[in-house]
Amino acid sequence: MLKMNFKKIGLTAFFLLIIFTTGFAGGIFFSNVAAGMGEETPEVEQVKAYPIYELGEFKLSLSGGEFTDPALVSFELVLELESEKVLEKLNTEAYWEALFRNEVITESMSQGQASLKSPEGLLRLSEDITERLNSVGPSFPKISNPVRRIFLRSFVLQ
Repeated sequence: MLKMNFKKIGLTAFFLLIIFTTGFAGGIFFSNVAAGMGEETPEVEQVKAYPIYELGEFKLSLSGGEFTDPALVSFELVLELESEKVLEKLNTEAYWEALFRNEVITESMSQGQASLKSPEGLLRLSEDITERLNSVGPSFPKISNPVRRIFLRSFVLQ
């Protein structure tokens, strides 16, 4: 009788161990499937690098308003261009650099100090300069806006 009880206890323990192990392994497997580890990871999309054109440094003296003093501003601009073809055109003809510099100065002076004192104003100014450069810049058959955006490499307002 005692041998029978040991057999029953041993078999019960064995079956409980098998059930526990199966449940544990199944839980790990299904948690990996639910978390998406069983799927292949998609390839990361590479960001396209656009060519840049350095427009140089600008130093402007902005007149003061009724309640503000005159200010000095110094900034360095870099243009992000749509394609290498645009970069080649700008590098071969010095006319475009002179025209772009003149347009940046004109737009910055017309916006005044208020646009340079806040991040929103700087963003708006850079968008306005981008529009202005695209309107006077060279035209290309399949490119509507050769200048994608403008980056400020440095900026100081005194």
